[in-house]
Amino acid sequence: MDKKLILIAAVAIALLLAKAGVYGGLMGSIMLAMTISMQNIMTFATDEKVDWKKYQKALPISNISVIASKYLSVLITLVVSILGSVVFSLVSCLIHAEFDAMLLGLSVLSAIRLHH
Repeated sequence: MDKKLILIAAVAIALLLAKAGVYGGLMGSIMLAMTISMQNIMTFATDEKVDWKKYQKALPISNISVIASKYLSVLITLVVSILGSVVFSLVSCLIHAEFDAMLLGLSVLSAIRLHH
């Protein structure tokens, strides 16, 4: 994972949670989902760039296992993104002493949508 990208996203999310009012959780959720999605895309692009298929053929793993592992990695990052969205929304609610179920729902939906 690109550590600079993660650091920038973490700082931006912290600022959003502190300064964007009750919408900070939603904006932080979107930032997290975009960051995680970009990491998936960069990982898959790197596989293509370094011609990973050539090395994959030398390993004792089936093509189905490789494809399943890619789907599993996307599924795991989706779960992380959804959980992060819930946490950011709840932290924003605690910071600003205001709960909005609609914003929580939008945070979760944005995490799901940005992974497609």
